[in-house]
Amino acid sequence: MSLFIRRTSIAVALAWLAVPSFAAPQANPIHLRHSAPFLGQNLSIQLEGALPLTTVDLLYSPEAGSYVTPFGVLELRRDRIRHLAQGSTDAAGSWSIDLSVPLDTALAEREAHFQALVSDPSAPAGRILSDAIHARLLGPRVYAGYRGNGSPARAGLYVVSAVSDTVVARVDYGMTNASAKSKPVFDADFARGAVMSTQQELLFFDPFFGGVRGRVSFPSACSRTLFTDPARRTVYVLEINGSSPARVHAIDLSSGTETAHLDLPNAVEPLWCLGRLGSEVFIAEYEPSGRTAIRWVDLDPLADLGSAPVGRAGSRYFTDYIDPDYLLLPMVYSAGQVFVSTMTDVPPLGREGDLTRCRVTSSGIATRVMGLGPSRIYRLTAVPAADRLLAGELRTDWGPAGWMCQVPLFTIGLPAFLPSPPTGPELYVHDIEADGTVAWIIAEWEWQHADILYRLDMQTYTWTQTPHFWNFGPSDMEVLRDVWDHEVWVANKGYGPPIDIAPEILVVDELHGTTRHIALDHTAEVLHAVPLP
Repeated sequence: MSLFIRRTSIAVALAWLAVPSFAAPQANPIHLRHSAPFLGQNLSIQLEGALPLTTVDLLYSPEAGSYVTPFGVLELRRDRIRHLAQGSTDAAGSWSIDLSVPLDTALAEREAHFQALVSDPSAPAGRILSDAIHARLLGPRVYAGYRGNGSPARAGLYVVSAVSDTVVARVDYGMTNASAKSKPVFDADFARGAVMSTQQELLFFDPFFGGVRGRVSFPSACSRTLFTDPARRTVYVLEINGSSPARVHAIDLSSGTETAHLDLPNAVEPLWCLGRLGSEVFIAEYEPSGRTAIRWVDLDPLADLGSAPVGRAGSRYFTDYIDPDYLLLPMVYSAGQVFVSTMTDVPPLGREGDLTRCRVTSSGIATRVMGLGPSRIYRLTAVPAADRLLAGELRTDWGPAGWMCQVPLFTIGLPAFLPSPPTGPELYVHDIEADGTVAWIIAEWEWQHADILYRLDMQTYTWTQTPHFWNFGPSDMEVLRDVWDHEVWVANKGYGPPIDIAPEILVVDELHGTTRHIALDHTAEVLHAVPLP
């Protein structure tokens, strides 16, 4: 059944809509659950908690309301209600229906509110209203973590429609000097999101209409990177250090309660990556000797699967954090392998870097160390379709800035520098986003202190330079690909006088060869694109 085709009036008597409102107890709470309401997908609605073999009428309205009726609180706008379907519950008191949501850009971000009217002889009026679903129809979106321009600055999250290029909702973290660097994760229905609002707080929010829905605090600092299980029912948080052991927390996404935790034996970095099918993680840790290692952890149930040293003997660093605001990612998982970058003190030359390939098998982790000499890798991106690992590389102590190198994913091979773009090789790579044919790179051109957005053809290694945009700060980028869009979204830092650069998001449309600018009132420091399924 199409959600926007049936427009018939409700067949049952709705004279109650005209009666005076009065409070009435709501017996037998009846719940509506739903799937993610993406355009072009089926929206599944399930009713639970009703009496067996009883009548159900599903109501819809494009706007919410709040009216006290003899059947409970009506949460739909009265004059816009439509009757979508009628059915009967099964022996367990459940009923379900699939509604087809058209693949129509005009419907993106349209509100959709549902409530069921269910027969119940024990209720005073003979029928009872379920709780309501309040949602938006989801087109492609970008979630942008922002940090206010004032001092002290407040942080939050913009919810941006990639169809209309407008902010459709906003989450204010409600605190000063909060973090804007964490990318959100979502439950399977996209009805609840989670993000690290500070180093010690997990914040739950409403992805449909914005607003905070709950908070979980931790005694010590945590990684700002979050992961979920394949079913997206649990969010995993890595607590780093403090008086308590380093710990992986499993938090239920729907209730915000901790369901399990795993204490880790050694000190860890806020650096971890998701492994096979989202069912395992790999955590950067330090052995008691101080040597670098990775810890292998099963997520469901939480279990320690062991560890393996990475880097050469004496390796003591995973990377140098040039600036704590930069999102450095010197660790990545792909095709049953973990690649991780480390450094070692080598007197009198200073430090030398290594890249360790860790093959993960049922019997453990087998490692192979590749020496980088007096350089280090500080950012890794896997491109399985191109059999490549793209990396940003720098000298460890002296010399000019580095550029980019590549490493084979499926065969053994040392890092090899990529051909330089027209501006030359001395660039610092802020971000890499890639698929099997194209890589997009944001890099800082040190000679002009400006950030440049490049497009790299992965087959011909041809560089295309977009007009540079002034940034003067950490950059983040997301590639959005779906039935409509083949776009790159880039956040631009804003500055006040005397520079007077307004914060914005730059959108580069590959299909149409155009660029767009989305004005913001605060600087977006991190982006997370969610295309259509």
